[in-house]
Amino acid sequence: MQSDKQMSMFGEDQPARSPGRRKKSQPPRDWADDTRSLLERHFRYDASVDVVVRELNLTLPAVASRIAETRRLSNLRIFRDFEQGGFQSSKYVPAFKHKSSAEMARAIANGLAKLAPEEPALFEHAIRFYAGSVEASHKIMLGVRDWTKHNAGEPCERIEGVRNIIRLVERLNIANLKVQYFGYLCDEKRPNLVRRLKELGAGRGTVEYIKPPNPKSKSNSDQLGIGIGSLAMRCGQEQFHSSYAFRIVMALALIRKIWLTPEEEILDFQEHR
Repeated sequence: MQSDKQMSMFGEDQPARSPGRRKKSQPPRDWADDTRSLLERHFRYDASVDVVVRELNLTLPAVASRIAETRRLSNLRIFRDFEQGGFQSSKYVPAFKHKSSAEMARAIANGLAKLAPEEPALFEHAIRFYAGSVEASHKIMLGVRDWTKHNAGEPCERIEGVRNIIRLVERLNIANLKVQYFGYLCDEKRPNLVRRLKELGAGRGTVEYIKPPNPKSKSNSDQLGIGIGSLAMRCGQEQFHSSYAFRIVMALALIRKIWLTPEEEILDFQEHR
């Protein structure tokens, strides 16, 4: 028999058929929690739009816009982590299994909500770039073509996108959330990536060297990438762990469009009808 309770995105139990209701012991809902509840309520339980509007206290255009945006963006890499709903293109966000991930997600969501209005262009570009570029490994790697364009003095959207993500994480200033740099080993040797780090604005940031997917590629020495996560002690050593919370909240931000004013959001909804 299916339980009538489930975990919310941020780790608290709530009735499966009424994600808009909250126990007094639960922390206040925020935009990410509401967006996740909206997707689950509509796609998993197939609630009518009117029900979602009433339970989450959102406007009809806001609800319809998020649902339409999820369907439109469902093929992006970042949405592969979402669960399939009742329709082929309908997806919702599963709950976090660990309290630490839920707490990190809440911190990221609150930080984004605070900072997004200050630099909307930066945030929109960073969020959209991350959602369209992040790999299943949680990394974004820059290659020869990117650096060739950069060295020729041509604008390179991928390099600029990575810079914006680095800046975004710095601005969030969340304890234990950091940018980790990655390079590929070349014949078991570590190439010198000091110049590449400097061009990304990373100074002398530390690089973790990993095995390349194609050891025979001559471009491995030019690859430099980033991952977002935290450091934790394991077997007596400090190791980097990718943040699933960051990935999920960035995906929700793409749907929620937190950089838009309410008036702009309504206009955006009308454009996608």
